[in-house]
Amino acid sequence: MKRTCLFLAALFASALAQAQSWPAKPIRIIVPFAPGATMESVVRALAPDLTKALGHPIIVENKPGAGTVVGVDAAAKSAPDGEIRRESYSNRFATALEGLDNDRPGIIRSRAGAEMPVPRVVAKLRRVQPVELRDMQFLRQNTDLPAKITLPGPFTMAQQAKNDFYANDEEIAMDFAAAVNAEALDLQAAGADVIQLDEPWLRNDPEAARR
Repeated sequence: MKRTCLFLAALFASALAQAQSWPAKPIRIIVPFAPGATMESVVRALAPDLTKALGHPIIVENKPGAGTVVGVDAAAKSAPDGEIRRESYSNRFATALEGLDNDRPGIIRSRAGAEMPVPRVVAKLRRVQPVELRDMQFLRQNTDLPAKITLPGPFTMAQQAKNDFYANDEEIAMDFAAAVNAEALDLQAAGADVIQLDEPWLRNDPEAARR
């Protein structure tokens, strides 16, 4: 639990480093799981310390149902106020790479069948700088315990992107893999004890994954 909280705190630290004026009002966190779920428990455990650090109350709302679709839909339909952050960690990594048109995203079907905007690949993918390195450095500055960090897997990122450049899915997955490998090596050098590669889309298309 402590290691998970430190990782989430690192993500907030990274966001604050990018926008020092944020937040300017209470922060509403939508958890797409039922009360008692691991992620819900972690967020609620972290909320008091985040409230002190950020100077604004943390409001945690549970929106479970339909495999997290209810929670995602609630966030998507929130009234815009210039402070909404709903970027996934896989999208955060993908959009940091060179070769994407972030101003004109593509559209694909989600696992639930809904249309969703995704990174659009328009040139060869290249990792031009570290993406999660500052998060690991933050962890290492604040704990001597074993540190774990998660990276999105190349197959999943390839499935969550609109390919307007590569000849086939294999080519785009291999370049995503090269970027993930370079990031993992930097994270290892920074002190990561465990690097988890998340590949939730493997179960959606196992035949493509075998290729």
